[in-house]
Amino acid sequence: ENDAASLTNFNPMVRFTPAQNDMLNLAAGVNGSLSGTNNFTTFSAFDNSSGAGANIIIGPTGGTGGFEFFVDNSAKGSLTRYLVGNLITTAGNMRDQPIELLTTRREFGVPGNDYGMFVNGLLDGGSDNTAPLTSPGLFLGRNAAGQYFNGDMGEIIVYNQALSTSDLQKIHTYLAIKYGATLTHNYLSSNGSAVWTVGGGYDNNITGIARENCQGLHQKQSRSVDAGALVTMGLGTIAIDNASNSNDLTDGTFLLWGNNNGAITDWVLAGAPANREILSRKWKVAETGTVGTVKLRVPDNSSTLPTKLPAETIAVYLLVDADGDFSTGATEIPMTLNGTDWEVSTDFANGDFFTFATQACNLTVANTTLDHPDCPGDANASIMLDLDNGTPNYDYN
Repeated sequence: ENDAASLTNFNPMVRFTPAQNDMLNLAAGVNGSLSGTNNFTTFSAFDNSSGAGANIIIGPTGGTGGFEFFVDNSAKGSLTRYLVGNLITTAGNMRDQPIELLTTRREFGVPGNDYGMFVNGLLDGGSDNTAPLTSPGLFLGRNAAGQYFNGDMGEIIVYNQALSTSDLQKIHTYLAIKYGATLTHNYLSSNGSAVWTVGGGYDNNITGIARENCQGLHQKQSRSVDAGALVTMGLGTIAIDNASNSNDLTDGTFLLWGNNNGAITDWVLAGAPANREILSRKWKVAETGTVGTVKLRVPDNSSTLPTKLPAETIAVYLLVDADGDFSTGATEIPMTLNGTDWEVSTDFANGDFFTFATQACNLTVANTTLDHPDCPGDANASIMLDLDNGTPNYDYN
């Protein structure tokens, strides 16, 4: 599915429709890796938010005792089950978002870790099942009982070994950046260095652009798929899809951003520079290498998107600051309204913070002598200020 409405973070997905018997036969080498008492690790990036019941990601073509991995959506949002060798039950760590990252790791003979399940990078459960896996073959998107996967798959990765925690996190990072998911562990490059360190208070809606040739990653524009995401960035431009962005990142470069989960429903004066109101939500940037100029886009209040800016006063500005205190020292960059989106081009530095601002509704009444014939001499008088729109926020003396 490569139309704009079916893309996940600007990347195409493969649509599996049970009514059309959609499935694939996995190669013999994959079947051999997922058999016997072999150790292995599998990664999957998918969306099956519309698929109720058992959704088969990998299943046996026949017989009994083969490797089977499915997601049970019969109680979506509360209790989701996985079958990997035997049943693992979780209390709802799947987010019901447009993309889920599920990883299975088999470490044969390791108590409690014969099978382990990771949900969006988080170890979610484990089980002991030392029975050898046997199957004449494996399907992608179906099992021998005729149950199918219902939804979109972006990627399936199979390793014929139990990967280390560090290697797991490297591949989770690749998948999260490509498909716009948010992880709960540090984001690692292929050489093991952290390109985003969690725990700093800005770990919401993490996404980014990056290139790593050894992983086949070249994500040139991104917007988090998580609910509440506001910001889209692209290298030089923002095209209809990732492939259509003709700009190229340098190998080994990353630009990631996340936010503090502050409110975006109203402009506020708290923490704003003079004559401005800002959002309570603030973002932090982590840059590895030199990415260069990016285009940043946020939806105007007139947009039909569910997550957008509150109604502005005249204009919107991007504020960039080195320490997150926007009241002083922030650089203000005017944004341009393009249709129903505010856009700006800028070059972030590692560790920058940013947010958005609009003009404050300041009303100044100059010192004026009022002389009314009905108030002669030193008689007491008063002046009434009536604010027709907005929230009263003024000083007088």
